Amino acid sequence: MHNPMIAALALGVAVLALPADNPSAPNPPTSAMKPFVIVFRQGPHPLTDTDRAQRQTAISAWARAQNAAGHKLEPRTLAPETARPGVAASPETSGAWPLTALLFLEAHDLAEAAKVAASHPARDYNASVEVRPWSPPSSPAVAPSSGLLAAGPFEVKMTPQSAADAAIGHFALDKQFHGDLEATSTGVMLTAMSEVKGSAGYVALEKVSGRLAGHPGTFCLQHRGIMDRGVPSLTITVVPDSGTDGLAGLTGTMAIKVAPDGAHTYEFEYRLPGRP
Repeated sequence: MHNPMIAALALGVAVLALPADNPSAPNPPTSAMKPFVIVFRQGPHPLTDTDRAQRQTAISAWARAQNAAGHKLEPRTLAPETARPGVAASPETSGAWPLTALLFLEAHDLAEAAKVAASHPARDYNASVEVRPWSPPSSPAVAPSSGLLAAGPFEVKMTPQSAADAAIGHFALDKQFHGDLEATSTGVMLTAMSEVKGSAGYVALEKVSGRLAGHPGTFCLQHRGIMDRGVPSLTITVVPDSGTDGLAGLTGTMAIKVAPDGAHTYEFEYRLPGRP
């Protein structure tokens, strides 16, 4: 059950692995991507159940294409309940189209983000869209350190294993880390596909052995990856108290990236007792 999509999800790069609607589309530019958010407001005309079903089908297909283009969609649906402390209701505020959803994405510039927003199927179902750049707030000077950062390239080998259930994929993992983390790892991964295109999941555990910023020892990483109709989510976390020797007490999370040429890199934000 060596499906290319689930294998890519396991490497943390599923947003680049999903097939685009147009297989001949050119590769995205390699310039730096920036964060944007699309703000959705729903118009006053109610949608039928048929409208909602058709809208969801269209949005799922649209999301797969945008993720394949590298825009890394992260949707947020807002509840209908609202509160405006200290603000009295007025025709101006109560009559505005209600804010219903946010969609975070990456694009090279505002013009590209606006083009993505303009193609969203919700506009065909009485919704307005607005695009804004965004950035996390600056950390105050007195804020505590967020931890240490290790980064570098790595290589991975996935070997299919026999599984009792054909619906569950089983793989052996072998990795070579370089850079701030000079180490090898071995592990196991389980995958599951669904009948819905663009939906899948995986879990994995791996034991890392080597040196982290010169500190020798071992530790374990736990993976949880989900692909929800083309929208990926991946967390890789150090198993609590799994560190040994110079890495005893290690905590942290790892992110994985893939370059346009297919090279894999990691970013590992971590803490060690006695370190900032």
